[in-house]
Amino acid sequence: MKKISGLLFTIGLSLLLAVPAGAQEGTGGYQSIFSIGVGARQLGMGGASVALPMDATTIYWNPAGMEEIQRANLAAFYSTLFLGTSYNFVGFVYPTLNIGTFGLGVSRIATGGIVRRDFHYVDLGTFSYDQEEFYLSYAKEIRSLFNAGASVKVERQVIGLDSGIGFGVDLSLFYRPDFGGVYLKNTKVGVIYQNAYAPRIKLRQTVDFMPSMLRVGVSRSFYFSNALSPFVVALDIQKGDQMPFRVNVGAEYTYNGQAMLCLGANSRGLTFGAGAIYRQFQVDYSYGRIDSRGVLGGSHRLSLIVNFGKSRAEKLEFLAAQRQKEIEEQIARENARRRQAQIKKLLQEGHDLYNSGQYFQALVKFQQVLEIDKANPEALDMVDET
Repeated sequence: MKKISGLLFTIGLSLLLAVPAGAQEGTGGYQSIFSIGVGARQLGMGGASVALPMDATTIYWNPAGMEEIQRANLAAFYSTLFLGTSYNFVGFVYPTLNIGTFGLGVSRIATGGIVRRDFHYVDLGTFSYDQEEFYLSYAKEIRSLFNAGASVKVERQVIGLDSGIGFGVDLSLFYRPDFGGVYLKNTKVGVIYQNAYAPRIKLRQTVDFMPSMLRVGVSRSFYFSNALSPFVVALDIQKGDQMPFRVNVGAEYTYNGQAMLCLGANSRGLTFGAGAIYRQFQVDYSYGRIDSRGVLGGSHRLSLIVNFGKSRAEKLEFLAAQRQKEIEEQIARENARRRQAQIKKLLQEGHDLYNSGQYFQALVKFQQVLEIDKANPEALDMVDET
């Protein structure tokens, strides 16, 4: 098996990327090796996730959608591919109250034990393949219901002893239209242009570029019982440099904010998945085919999501309470200052009247002080003396 692993890996990679048979040096395939997407929940819905921000995997699907994430979020994803090839993603999203949302992430596909052979089919040992995509993402609401986002990417490829690095940019938009009609309510729209600036990786004398892809998505949420049990449908359309239009569709039902079931379809076939939520933790599983022909079999996907800290709403509520407390303390200090000023004024007037022999009027002033401060020692002494 090991002797033919190199050939099988090449076939598998070609099927996964849909690389044209006569591709020349300095060109790319039809789509990026990471175009399959990330996140078990998202892939369980057929990869229709451009308009459906759920967790830190939004770094990949639509950076602009990160503004919809309400609390700090960590997502870890693992998937099996062909011949023991592993596919991983780790991402972290941190939303702020005023300056937007920041994200960090990395996708990685790697395998080892690939047999290297020369033109005479002589075994030259084994080598490994490793490709990574690092993301530095940012999103900001630029006007009501409308977000913009971008990811600066570093693409790294290692084949045996050869390695190369390229830089790219993803650009995206997210829109929550305020439709009042019953049919369009809770609709969301997302657009991402992946590799708007395409990474170019040079390995020895060969320059390979990562193909660009435009994805447009729409999602709609229906609430039949309560806000914790939505039924969501989503549709994505994608078009690559040399790739025809493809459509991804998916649906998911969440029960009481605790469990999810999802189903989807794309060019590779049907997908399905399930998930569960416990406190700040979420676990998702899904299954789908790796390639459209079914040659490479199926892929098991697993994700772990962890939420941290207070949500944006909780932070705003906390800040509002803090502000209210500060206002009340400021009012109390001002009232205390005015109270002391009034006491000082009445005591001075009482002393002036006492010194001028107007004892009754002085007594009234000292008693007015005691109405404000019953235990004022100076006013008590002067009342007795007067």
